[in-house]
Amino acid sequence: MNLNILLRGQSNSIILGQLAGADAVAAEVQKLLGFDGVNDTVTLLFKEFDGSGSSTAASGTSLIGDWLTPTSVNGQTSWTPNTYEQGLINYVSGLSTTAKADPTVVLWLHNEYDSADSTLTAGTWTSAVRYDAAQLRAAFTAPVSYVFVEPIPLDAGKDAGAQAIRTGMEQLVAESGFNARLTASSDDLVMNGVFRGAAGHMSDADAALIADRAARSIAEVFAAFAKPGSALASGNIDDTGPIAVQAQQTGAREVSVSLLFDGATTLQALDTDAAAGIGWKAIAGSTVLEATGVALGANNTLVVGFGVDLPADARLYYGYGDSHLLGATGSASGNAIYDNQGMPLRSPAVGLVIGAAAVQPGATQAGTDGTDVMSAGPNGDTLIGGKGDDYMVGGTGADTFAFGLGDGTDWVDGFTPGKDHIRFAVGITAADVLVTPLQLSAGDAGPVSGLGVIYGSGGDGIFLAGVTALQAGDIVYAVPPVQPGQIILGSQNDDGLGAGNGGDTIIGGPGNDYMRGGAGKDVFGFNLGDGPDWVANFASGTDKLLFGGGLTLANITMAPMTLAGVSGLGVQYGPGVTDVVFLEAITALAADDITFGTVPTVKADAPMFLTGTAGPDALTGGEASDTLLGLGGHDTLTGGGGDDVIYAYANDSINGGAGRDVLYMVDDTPAFLAIDVNKIEFVAAGFGNDTIIGAGQTRTVEIYASAGDDSASGGSGDDWLWGSLGNDTLVGNAGDDVIVGDVGADSLSGGAGNDRMYIDAQDSFDGGDGFDAAYVIGGTGIAINLAATHMEWVTDFVDGNDTLDASGTTTGVEFYAGGGNDLLTGGSGGDLVFAGEGADTLIGGAGDDGLIGEGGADSISGGDGNDRIYADASDTIDGGDGYDIMYMVTDAPYAVDLGAIHVEWLFAGAGNDSVASSTATPIQVYANAGNDTVSGGGGNDTLWGGDGDDNLVGNAGSDTLVGEAGNDTLAGGAGDDGLYGGNGADVFVLGAGWGNDTIFDWQDGSDLIDARALASLGVTTIGSFTIAANGTNALVGYAGNTLTIIGAAGKIDAADFLFA
Repeated sequence: MNLNILLRGQSNSIILGQLAGADAVAAEVQKLLGFDGVNDTVTLLFKEFDGSGSSTAASGTSLIGDWLTPTSVNGQTSWTPNTYEQGLINYVSGLSTTAKADPTVVLWLHNEYDSADSTLTAGTWTSAVRYDAAQLRAAFTAPVSYVFVEPIPLDAGKDAGAQAIRTGMEQLVAESGFNARLTASSDDLVMNGVFRGAAGHMSDADAALIADRAARSIAEVFAAFAKPGSALASGNIDDTGPIAVQAQQTGAREVSVSLLFDGATTLQALDTDAAAGIGWKAIAGSTVLEATGVALGANNTLVVGFGVDLPADARLYYGYGDSHLLGATGSASGNAIYDNQGMPLRSPAVGLVIGAAAVQPGATQAGTDGTDVMSAGPNGDTLIGGKGDDYMVGGTGADTFAFGLGDGTDWVDGFTPGKDHIRFAVGITAADVLVTPLQLSAGDAGPVSGLGVIYGSGGDGIFLAGVTALQAGDIVYAVPPVQPGQIILGSQNDDGLGAGNGGDTIIGGPGNDYMRGGAGKDVFGFNLGDGPDWVANFASGTDKLLFGGGLTLANITMAPMTLAGVSGLGVQYGPGVTDVVFLEAITALAADDITFGTVPTVKADAPMFLTGTAGPDALTGGEASDTLLGLGGHDTLTGGGGDDVIYAYANDSINGGAGRDVLYMVDDTPAFLAIDVNKIEFVAAGFGNDTIIGAGQTRTVEIYASAGDDSASGGSGDDWLWGSLGNDTLVGNAGDDVIVGDVGADSLSGGAGNDRMYIDAQDSFDGGDGFDAAYVIGGTGIAINLAATHMEWVTDFVDGNDTLDASGTTTGVEFYAGGGNDLLTGGSGGDLVFAGEGADTLIGGAGDDGLIGEGGADSISGGDGNDRIYADASDTIDGGDGYDIMYMVTDAPYAVDLGAIHVEWLFAGAGNDSVASSTATPIQVYANAGNDTVSGGGGNDTLWGGDGDDNLVGNAGSDTLVGEAGNDTLAGGAGDDGLYGGNGADVFVLGAGWGNDTIFDWQDGSDLIDARALASLGVTTIGSFTIAANGTNALVGYAGNTLTIIGAAGKIDAADFLFA
């Protein structure tokens, strides 16, 4: 994306460019829009007058009073073209096609010498600017807007010219069709009276002020292109400053001024010179009064005082005529009045009538197709009568009366030449308009004289009552005359393009284009991939075919060709067979008819907002993301390329085209919509009982059924269906779909694919093939049979005593229960069941299940299979058959007999737990933190103490006991046990018939052997044991029992024993 700023004007525009102020404008606009300067840029178009005949500064109609004069007065449409005017045209013509296709803002710094011309009127000035705009808008293929900088006078003693320019600027800004803004950048310029070179020229400080303030206004013009997160992304910035809108006399010598703010909300404190009243004047006829003081009033008002009584008919002005507001010492640098964002105050060029109502922007009034009576207000309105014979009355402001072909004959009273305007719509040019004296009858009032403005060939006309002559610029045309030598660009679609008489370059771009040559020397441009095109009225020897993309004559093949019964010459270019130009009625080409070079690429269309009428319309979007609003009638709405938004009624014909398109049905008539035919990716249905079919659609679609009992089905993509209100039928079909029943008793069917359904207790549903998930979002006491509904995952988001039954399933399913006392039953697969809050019942069934109790006193039954159970102290557990593992998810003390609950492996919590086993089935226990007591059963058990001072008892079987951290007590019991004390001072207990045990991590000096249980057998001293060595290991023997202590040979003595 690139945006242009074209710098216009005379000396001051050159000064701004020389001081790099213009570059600062472009850089600041780029920053405000969030552009990165690489992919998205703002380009300054500027060249000062250098005698070469090409320039933007010191050229064109910015030189009104010096070198340009209008060709006529009444109905003026042009200015005398000479080298200065041609310089602007030459510069723009020399720009690349790409540059001319970029949106452009003209930054206009007026000609300072014209401001010294006391004969200059606002009408003459606006006429010149209109002509300038016509030239530029004909040369550029993208929109051209204007940003005006208010005048700097040649000297402070000549105000009339500067005031006329200010008035003209405000008139063009108020005119909706001209597209201009007035930047608050001059009311406080050159406040210290220092000019650059001569009076009327900016100072260095002025350039910096203009760069900052003009950038804000230009950024506002380009706001539609702002990036997310930029200064403009969240709304308007302060680009105009506060405006004085009302003056009320509060004393004989005092006026209260009300202000209208832009982005700011308050005023800064006044400096000394601003408080002294610099810049304020009250004017009544030839009487001019200077203000003597200004103070901040309540509610963001200003109180302006004068040294004498105010005349009854005085108007109040701020910065009248001039823009430099000299302080009393002549050296002030801050004597203007600013808001809290540093933007200066300004007042209307025509001043404020003291005591009048607040100045308000003009309104736009639109009539009907019948006979209308319309009156303008005091603020400058736009009156659009429309069809029918209308009667319109102008007000006291600068009014605009708008007319188009077919509007009939209209009567206008109160038209003021030089202030009001007649604006013609597209299709009406100056050649279509005849202005002639006319006299019409006004009934009993007798004949009325005026001007007749006849336009078009259908008898349309305007009677301007009481008007004898029009001034330059009173008539405004929507489309300026096409200039010769234009570059005419097509779109990404099938275009019809025609050349004028001046020798044009036509580039159709992609699509099947029809291009027609004119009377001049035309060039038809083509790039690879443009497809088949038709060229009519091609003049061999005069016109040219221009091929880009690096093509050469070796890529060109020519042969006779017939299309639709028309004979001609086919010119094929490039490797494909679809890139061909059909030259109608041509049999051969001259030697130089084909040329090669650079052909600009056709850019994507700008977004459009297309609105129909109450009748049948055909609206077609372009390649951009367009908005189409059909309104009434049987409309045909075609989105074209881009991501379009279409508003339609049930009887409309709809085709979204390429891109991801959105359709909103806006009525309550039942509609039938086939998405694959209509090429829509998002549908929001109306309020009727609609049928929306996505069968055959391979792209992902989203359907919002809205009110009514709707039927909606997706295609083979990953679709999104929302039932909303009513009893809806929603079918996902193939693809991984999301289906939301919402309100009503809905029927949901997933079809093939891994679907997600959002249901409530009223809904019926079927997941279909694939791994499907149901999310319960409404109702209580719901019962879901996962086998019958083909669901593999259920999440219950609501409270209630629900039943989720997967007993008929053979593949693993997942449950997530909500609040309430739920019954959750698994199937024969490996299920994962989450109980949620409440006292739930979990039944794993066959398969290796995962059962999670979560909150509440749950009953958990693993059933068959090797299950994993997560429980707390309040739960009732039965692992069932298989090798089951239980995880305690509480830190509270817990006592359990693993044999009784049929669990083979326990991961205990962090409390002081007591774990035992009453069966011979081997168990494994990890006691975790806490001072735990763990006893094995009759099997070969493995017991880990974890953190804390644990007591581990193996009992029967060959057990493995691991104390880990803490001062643990390990008693192997009967059998050949393996003992690991771990860290800490551990005690190894010997009992009668302890078997052949082994200590693997003896810590001499801290660990002990407890023989106190042998006292009844007469063992009271170390002498009762045989102590021997086996290599590096120590052997402790007694009555056929042996204790092997790894690595302790020669280290075992009486100090290592505990005796009774």
